[in-house]
Amino acid sequence: MLKMRGRYVIFLSAVLFLVCSQLQAGEQQKEQVPDTNVVSVAGALKLTSDQPAEALKEAQKALLIPDATFSRKQKVAFFQKLATAFQEKGHYKEAYFCLKAVDSLELLPPENLSVAKTESQSNWPVYLLYLFLIVFLLLVVYVYVSLRSRNLQLSSLKSEHEKLLQEQNKLQKELQTKIEEENEGLQKQLDQLKSEELVLKSSLQKVEKSSYLRNAFIANLGFDVRTSLTGIIGFANMLETELAVKENRDLYIFASSIEKSGNRLLRLLSNVIDLSAVEAHTMEFVATPLDLNGVMGSIYQKFSDQARDKNLIFKFKEDKELPAVFADEKALEKVLEQVTDNAVRYTEQGFVTLSAYYNVEKEMNVIEVKDTGPGMDRKIKQLIFSSVDPETADFVNYGTGTGIGLKLARRLLMAMHGKMELISNQGEGTIVQIFLPCSEKTAAATVKDVSVEDAEVVEFAEKLDLFVLEDDRMNRLILDKMLKKLGDVELAVDGTDCLEKVKNSVAKGRFYQVMIFDINLPDEWDGVMLMKEIRNRYPEYRNIPFIAQTAYAMEGDKERFLAEGFDSYLSKPIDRNELFAVIQQQMAIYEVKNKTSVS
Repeated sequence: MLKMRGRYVIFLSAVLFLVCSQLQAGEQQKEQVPDTNVVSVAGALKLTSDQPAEALKEAQKALLIPDATFSRKQKVAFFQKLATAFQEKGHYKEAYFCLKAVDSLELLPPENLSVAKTESQSNWPVYLLYLFLIVFLLLVVYVYVSLRSRNLQLSSLKSEHEKLLQEQNKLQKELQTKIEEENEGLQKQLDQLKSEELVLKSSLQKVEKSSYLRNAFIANLGFDVRTSLTGIIGFANMLETELAVKENRDLYIFASSIEKSGNRLLRLLSNVIDLSAVEAHTMEFVATPLDLNGVMGSIYQKFSDQARDKNLIFKFKEDKELPAVFADEKALEKVLEQVTDNAVRYTEQGFVTLSAYYNVEKEMNVIEVKDTGPGMDRKIKQLIFSSVDPETADFVNYGTGTGIGLKLARRLLMAMHGKMELISNQGEGTIVQIFLPCSEKTAAATVKDVSVEDAEVVEFAEKLDLFVLEDDRMNRLILDKMLKKLGDVELAVDGTDCLEKVKNSVAKGRFYQVMIFDINLPDEWDGVMLMKEIRNRYPEYRNIPFIAQTAYAMEGDKERFLAEGFDSYLSKPIDRNELFAVIQQQMAIYEVKNKTSVS
């Protein structure tokens, strides 16, 4: 390309050189060719002798010749010479005319200016052409140099580009090698984590199963234990009466001790059995509006004699403006019995007070039981608010019990959507605060996007069509038994079974009204993936509630599952009343949503 451009420049330069040479030759030729007018002047000199009139006419033509061709000096010399020739021939009139012409030519302005002007006017096209040729040549040279410089730059950039490409390929190969090495390491870690996850899943299922079997065994054992202890306590009471009649004080004390020990053992076993029944979901709760003052009054009457025997100040503060609470009456009485019995039993001097007030901020009634007893140490409080079994606790605390009663009270409150808070330090007494919902709306769990006012709990007008995904056999049996009262229940054991049954039901035009999914599953599916997959495949299920039920109960788990798309969340072990309340609420919420979308 560069060679071709050089050849073009050389060719153009040669053409310009030839043109300039031709122009210059033409000018020189023009200067060498004599003018015809000058020839006519010479002829006029020849005619002076024979034809003076014709000679004079030829001389007059010389005046019209341009100064550039026949200069003024030449014209003056011509007319002087012509005048002399006429005088010699005796033609004085013609000689006089020639002298007048000489005078006229001498009176005109200097001829240099006009001659220069004439010469410049006659030569300016040539100069302009020369200038154009010079500029053109300079432009051609500039273009040639610029192109050559640019070609050199392009070649340099091309070599640099090739070097960069080579470096890039080298870096890409090194990066690919590192990525493959890291992926191999990560894959090994992932495989190890998956194997560990499977082991943990298996262990978790075994723990859940063993916990359920233990609680179910203890709950089922309650009848036999209560029957045996009732016989022992009854016979001890009869023996105590007979010994009192015979006034045998020593044996009477023994019989009384047997009765008191039996009653204490009965209370302890009753608490253990009730706690196991709550955790095994075999205890039923019927929540209704209750007058809190009436329940607290009956508890006060029940423990007044016991407090009086110990010379304690036992007070009950009644508030007639308290709103009704929404709870199970028997469960609430058991909660207050456990808390009040704990306060009266372990307080040796001072007072025990029972009071209640309404918490406006939380919209809940708060029951407070205060005492001036020995208080509780940190380990007892940890036992009450943890899942540690009392028989496996790593401490012994003589004289203050094991906290089973308060633990049972806490679990009963949780089943009724309440909670318990404990303020106690060793040697400073104890304050137990019991929070109870004041209405059915307050008891219902909060669900995002729909206000509680729009989701009032209602009775079902017809049986529901429910779907339960649970891989554990015992939990499937429990959920099946719980939900039979609400309608038809379809059970699935894993993700593949779930998708197959949902597919078959959709093919028949049947859509389940409530979907209850376990999160932790044995196969490649989990509850979150299944929920999203079903809603993507079948848009009708976007208007059907999905409830997550899992053993994950850490802080933030509920928010995480709700953010994934579930409508509600239940932590294992599942409480029957809580499950029913969530189903009722979700049905009411989706009924409001569907009505809103239709309108």
